[in-house]
Amino acid sequence: MAKVHIGGLDLEVKQATLGFLKRKLIPARKAMIAAGEDDMPDRLAELVFVYVEGNEGVNVEWLLNALPADPASIIRELIVASGQKVIEQKPGEAARQ
Repeated sequence: MAKVHIGGLDLEVKQATLGFLKRKLIPARKAMIAAGEDDMPDRLAELVFVYVEGNEGVNVEWLLNALPADPASIIRELIVASGQKVIEQKPGEAARQ
């Protein structure tokens, strides 16, 4: 199982399966997209938690304190560690759906 370093810990990352995508990841992404500015930190921490759930001592509250203000690079690491592909978007190119 792949690991990602967050908050001084090496956390195991869940492997992406169709069930993981359907039951956990897609709902977390939808919640993040629908979040307002005030709720965004919580939704980002919840998205990260989907990947690292099951690591001892790790919960959403811990992640809120451990993640940097812009966790984009960590989320990218989690995507790769889970076995998914990161789709690179060129400047000016529309996002793929």
